[in-house]
Amino acid sequence: MIRDIMVANPHTGKSDILLTALDNRLDPMPDSLWFDIIDAADSLGGKEILENELSSWTQIKDICLNQLIGVYRNDTLHSWAGDSLVSLLTNEPSLKAKYNLIFWYIENRDFQSAINVLQAITSNFSLSVVESLSHQKMAMLLPLLDEFFNDSTGFECPDSVQTAALFQLISDVDDLPGSFARNILLSCGLISYEEPVVTGNMLKQSKRTHRVRETQTHESFVKVYPNPCREYLIVEYLNTTNSIPGFLEFKDIHGRTILTTQLSSGYDQKIISVSDFQPGVYYLFYIDSQGKKNVHKIVTFN
Repeated sequence: MIRDIMVANPHTGKSDILLTALDNRLDPMPDSLWFDIIDAADSLGGKEILENELSSWTQIKDICLNQLIGVYRNDTLHSWAGDSLVSLLTNEPSLKAKYNLIFWYIENRDFQSAINVLQAITSNFSLSVVESLSHQKMAMLLPLLDEFFNDSTGFECPDSVQTAALFQLISDVDDLPGSFARNILLSCGLISYEEPVVTGNMLKQSKRTHRVRETQTHESFVKVYPNPCREYLIVEYLNTTNSIPGFLEFKDIHGRTILTTQLSSGYDQKIISVSDFQPGVYYLFYIDSQGKKNVHKIVTFN
């Protein structure tokens, strides 16, 4: 049942939480079922299709917003361009827009307005743990920037207290305040920095996928598509014993055998015509050379 539910909902096979829970079962799931779940995860379910459509429209909106922000920022001919940018970012209900507004105020040395926008964020947005940490670091950074820009002697390099605060902010440079603090330290020659090299994905799910797919070359397996089908069915299989053939059996819902066909050894595909089958539900039994059975529910239609 678990396999059927997860195959019918492909997005579940992409959840590391669910896959880890399956890994920790007292009664281990057979590799053949693991393969079905991981294989189904390569396709898109209805939920993911809708999410992708929403993501596409959201991306288009963000592109248009960024283009409009760029127009206002680069407009040096009209005095109202800055006011229009502030109005746009103030009325845009996104966290990214508020941080854009904060940095606009910073560029124009209006630190009080920047602090006001930052303080309003916690009231208007539900922040995740990561976003809350970034917000707290931004609250630490703003007073430092105010000191730097308003240094009556001319800012050249942060003092020891300011330097310590900047080093505290760059503990994580993946957020805006961390990157800003890092760039200040770099410009003053207080640190050296090399961009990290991102290597391949080493998440547990990627290892699990690799493990399951690797077993295909050592154990018999069968893959059936398209399903539902109308005119033909493709059966992709691996029969590991070279001397003993495997078999396919089609049965209807009453258990009557409709078709039996022999399979060759090794890896191969077999195309089966189902155009003469009555529309309905059938069961395909794959019996490998070792007598193991694998059952697939097949739906045919006109």
